[in-house]
Amino acid sequence: MEPVTSSSTTPAKPARPRPSPADAVVTAIEEVVVGWPDDDPPITVAVTGWDTGGRPDIAGSLAERFPARSHVICSFDAVDWEGDARPPGALLARGVARAAGRRRNRLRRAFQPISVEMSSPSTRRRRKVLAGVVSAFIAAGVVVLPDVRAAVFSLAGKGGPIGELASQAVRSPVVAAVLLALVFWVVLGRAWTATTAVARFAASVRDEATKGTFEEVRDQLAKLVRQALRARRHGRRFVVVVRNIDSCGGDFVLELCETAKKIVRAPGVVLVFLGDLRTVEEAAVRKTGLPVESAHARRLGRRHVRKLIPNVVPLPHATTDEVWER
Repeated sequence: MEPVTSSSTTPAKPARPRPSPADAVVTAIEEVVVGWPDDDPPITVAVTGWDTGGRPDIAGSLAERFPARSHVICSFDAVDWEGDARPPGALLARGVARAAGRRRNRLRRAFQPISVEMSSPSTRRRRKVLAGVVSAFIAAGVVVLPDVRAAVFSLAGKGGPIGELASQAVRSPVVAAVLLALVFWVVLGRAWTATTAVARFAASVRDEATKGTFEEVRDQLAKLVRQALRARRHGRRFVVVVRNIDSCGGDFVLELCETAKKIVRAPGVVLVFLGDLRTVEEAAVRKTGLPVESAHARRLGRRHVRKLIPNVVPLPHATTDEVWER
């Protein structure tokens, strides 16, 4: 009878899944967003160097990591912006204003909405209907009181077609109600908007830049961001992610970064650019006017880009220290 040999084998421990480079970058940015001091200025981060598995959805991962009501996460695709006829700075200001406007409380959205030109089509329809209903109620209230009706239409003046129409409105409640409803509808549709300067800037950014209204747009965006973050209670942040910058022309992205440096300067803002910076640096080198082969021109170009984006997180070895690297 052959002896029985027993061999005890230790079961292999399950291998821990290695975090992907995208997870490392999301973790680093998450630590910066959560642990960022309240008195620090806005921070601009660029995430460069993609892994072989494809481009990670860092914006979506950030939205999953953060609670829905703690931070404001908005993501934009630079490729879509490049195909637009408007300048990149105008598109960025419009996108930030719309994202901040959606997170303000209902009272501010009702009595101090963003401009109609910057709203979605559904929001425009709702606002027109609401303005019409409110105008009808106000006009009805004025028409009910004859003395008030006469005082209101006496402001229209006497004589001429306007005076004749005003005198008919004083005698006829129906005409008065229609005229007052139209006047109030126009006034309510244009007054008390929170983004007048931003809308004007988005419509003609280069003309507004020559007039020196960057400061006005910056202050208005800062006010919207502050309202969206509820005065930054509980350390809330406003994270703006612009992805696929290396899929666009360098001149386009350089103009976007330069404009963002001037207008998106509100406390609590974290601006994240996703993509390689080489095309932007090449555009900065060309902007110097020196020969592109010159080492001095390349240094100036890189220095200019680093001033615009001082914090760079390279994949796949991203750590919190690299985010804070100046």
